[in-house]
Amino acid sequence: MTITHTNAKGKLYYLHQGTTKTGKPKYYFSMESEGHLAESIPEGFEIYENPNAQVFLRRIPPKLITDEERRVVEEGMRTYADVKDYKIDIRGNVIAIYTADQDMTILAAIVRDPHASSEENARRRQLLRESIHYSELVRFMLLDDKRRTFVTQRYCFIGSIDDWIEIGRSGKLAHLVKQHVKHLGKESGHLFTFLERSDVEATNWKGEQAIRPAVVNRKSWGGNFTWAGADTQEVLSSVLATARAQGKDPISVLVPLLRSPTPRLADLTLPGVGEEDWRQVPEPAQLARPARAP
Repeated sequence: MTITHTNAKGKLYYLHQGTTKTGKPKYYFSMESEGHLAESIPEGFEIYENPNAQVFLRRIPPKLITDEERRVVEEGMRTYADVKDYKIDIRGNVIAIYTADQDMTILAAIVRDPHASSEENARRRQLLRESIHYSELVRFMLLDDKRRTFVTQRYCFIGSIDDWIEIGRSGKLAHLVKQHVKHLGKESGHLFTFLERSDVEATNWKGEQAIRPAVVNRKSWGGNFTWAGADTQEVLSSVLATARAQGKDPISVLVPLLRSPTPRLADLTLPGVGEEDWRQVPEPAQLARPARAP
């Protein structure tokens, strides 16, 4: 029996069989119904369709992601995400979320002809649906297969990076899904804010330059061994960068803080806080120090 597969766009594909230059069998899908058609799927292989409806024959991969974990992501997208046109794909230890590059609702309104028949408009919507392309934006990568902990990654489109970056800390899948998928499809409306407000930069080059010393340090010694060390470096780097930005000597700012037996405010200005408002900020030194555990 001929092996066929109808993809998400309604196109019918046939499994063809051929041979390589070394005489080994090879298999591929094509819309051509003529040729040497395969009558069975070779053992250890399966039909795989990616989110953009491309059809392949692949070797069955080991199952690292459980069905329950996939359901967690599906339920999280339905509950927390505003974007409705998306697809979920599993590759190895990764649960990937693909979103549509085009807004189907807007495109359908553009091509709809109020004077055409319902069949014609339905045909146009189908053509639109077939042309929609999906891109992978967020994925959850399994870190510990025993504790079932994941880390969230978001694709960074900055030209100097163009790669996946980790966002937040690792944790349980349900918590990460609730925390991150709600941002999908929400930031696009703010991409051109700089055209409306003169105080908003068109790029984030200042932010990239600000974190450059921390990136160089990480490459030099490989980062911190503990989260406590990372938190300490995060605070010190922020204080140093803020002091430099305000034209103050970083050492003069840090020394009183490190020598003080009780918490105190740094000699820095809070952005957007006036002198009168600043005086209303409670002095941390007045707070009771937490008791140490025996």
